[in-house]
Amino acid sequence: MRRTAQKFRSQLPLLLLAAGALGQDPQPPSAPELTPHILQSLSIDPARRSTLEAAIGKRDYAAAEELLAEEAKRDTKSQQVLLVLANVLFLDGKHLNCAVVLKKAEKLAPLDERNRFLLALSYVTIGKLGWAREELERLAQSSPSNAVYPYWLGRLAYRKMDIHSAVAHAQKAIRLDPAFMKAYDQLGLCYDALGDSDEAISTTSCPCRPA
Repeated sequence: MRRTAQKFRSQLPLLLLAAGALGQDPQPPSAPELTPHILQSLSIDPARRSTLEAAIGKRDYAAAEELLAEEAKRDTKSQQVLLVLANVLFLDGKHLNCAVVLKKAEKLAPLDERNRFLLALSYVTIGKLGWAREELERLAQSSPSNAVYPYWLGRLAYRKMDIHSAVAHAQKAIRLDPAFMKAYDQLGLCYDALGDSDEAISTTSCPCRPA
């Protein structure tokens, strides 16, 4: 047992390095789910909505983007069309375009929580971490019980190597959601960056962490 623990301890820095040390993200951002309800809320021709739903279902994002761009030109005041277009662009890996469309949508009306988070994730993927942090801080203030936002603030702090701030954010995320496994992983990375392998091991294997 002791030999196994020593082996794990010796491998931990390499495991964490592979997972995201030196300021790299261990997990790329994923978009909030584009649900059928969101698509049904679009005020477009039912036949075109069906075509859109089919294209997204087949991951034919280029066709979906073309249809939505046409709808955005037809109805320049429809924020919902722009929001769905931004979501499809994110799914298609076009994160800069996603951010641009979201900012256009914001000029029509304030973004809701879901799409403001999507904007923050878009900024993360294109390397605009300062802009992402501003959006996440706004989200954390408006939804203080949501563990996702301090978790992401911790990831951004970690990438800047502001490790003590990253620890505080990860700990807050865990307090808000003790079942948030990614927050435990992030906290383990932070402790390893501080040279505290004991705390890193304890965090990533502690009994309080869900299996």
